[in-house]
Amino acid sequence: MDTITREKIVNLAHAVRKDNGYLHQNVDVVKVANNSGFKVFRLKSDQKIKGLIVGEPNTNTNIIAFRQDLSEKDNRFIIAHELGHYFLHKSEKGFSKNGVFYYAYHDSNQRETRDEQEADLFAATLLVPESEFRKKWDDLGSLRNTDLGIETLANYFNVNAECIKLRVKELNV
Repeated sequence: MDTITREKIVNLAHAVRKDNGYLHQNVDVVKVANNSGFKVFRLKSDQKIKGLIVGEPNTNTNIIAFRQDLSEKDNRFIIAHELGHYFLHKSEKGFSKNGVFYYAYHDSNQRETRDEQEADLFAATLLVPESEFRKKWDDLGSLRNTDLGIETLANYFNVNAECIKLRVKELNV
């Protein structure tokens, strides 16, 4: 399958925010997952993967799981990332077999693949909406592109610094 356009990913993330009633406030990704038919579980700390998604459409077997030893900010991103796989890739070969979607696997070592980058963009857009990000970015003034500025935004949006850095790069600010 061809790369999904940035516009389609951004529009889909905005639609998910809107459909779940999150226009300006921070998204409760567990509620979004639940509203999308998923149960969310914690994985043991000794697991090698950070998160996963498995499910079958229109059943009660849809799950998203994340490693319990990671921070709340990391896990918010992981859950949003896995939702990105669901919304963007659920019908692709390799993610779906006989109507069951699977193999959406979050691992920072695989960030270079198209699917992972698309899921990361979806997650960052879902968690950090552009208009609010740009306003807060402008408010930072001289703190922009500093560790303190990045951390300030990460705390405001309740996301990890990597998510903010992704938005900075993606929005070219």
